[in-house]
Amino acid sequence: NGQFKKTPTVISPRMVYFHDFAATERFALVILQPAFSRPFKFLSGQISFKEALDWQPDKGNIILVIDLETGAQQKFTAPSAWVWHIANAYEYSNQLIMDFVGYDNPEHFLGPDAQLSAIIKGQAGNPGAPGTLRRYVINTHNGQLKQEIIATGSYEFPNIAPESSGQHHHTIYATRGTTEKGIFHHQIAAVQADTGQLELFDFGPETNVLEPVYAYSRTNTNGKAWLITQFLDSRHNRSGFAILDARQLAEGPIAVITLDETLPMSFHGQWVAGSLSHD
Repeated sequence: NGQFKKTPTVISPRMVYFHDFAATERFALVILQPAFSRPFKFLSGQISFKEALDWQPDKGNIILVIDLETGAQQKFTAPSAWVWHIANAYEYSNQLIMDFVGYDNPEHFLGPDAQLSAIIKGQAGNPGAPGTLRRYVINTHNGQLKQEIIATGSYEFPNIAPESSGQHHHTIYATRGTTEKGIFHHQIAAVQADTGQLELFDFGPETNVLEPVYAYSRTNTNGKAWLITQFLDSRHNRSGFAILDARQLAEGPIAVITLDETLPMSFHGQWVAGSLSHD
């Protein structure tokens, strides 16, 4: 409702880079991956941001669960996994469920021939390990954590219907591609979170797609919803936006907005339903 609520400040048990976090009504969940930071050399301009990160996979992941009312924290351990984005988290009985995209290594970003650096030079680079859809099942009573694989393949930019945020979600929408292309994806996928059942639409290997933004109408009572994704058509050297029916993803776009130019590949968006103004 836009009301500010002060939450406690907590001290992190390790100084590492993390990109995203999840929250339920009661808890914040932070994945502290073993990408240890050396900020002073970076801030003084001696090294780049990437060079300031030291990946130490033998240290594993720490998942920090923070009580938003009291600031009390619990620590859970898991095998090392690089994480950019979390789909959602929710409470179930005495468990916390968190779904995310995880990589066995961050070589697409931190490796010597990392894909994210090589692409700037027009080279393919090392795609590293694929991002798989994963789930942490965290038992806050006995202190145990279990990791599950929801879907293998190469995924990124996981998203859900916003009304499910912090609640039990059924479907994860994400970009998907081949392991050979690494983080450059050409499919939009809908994955059933509890079963791994997959539905997708493939734009073709020469088109890169980004985060599927879930869009809905506040005045529509039949559950109609859409996915909006930005794309880059490398064959025709143009950008655009594709709109897909979230319930019939495999049928492909119901509308495509093409531009006469290329746009920088953006990353995140949020749909806000409203009415058009005629003023």
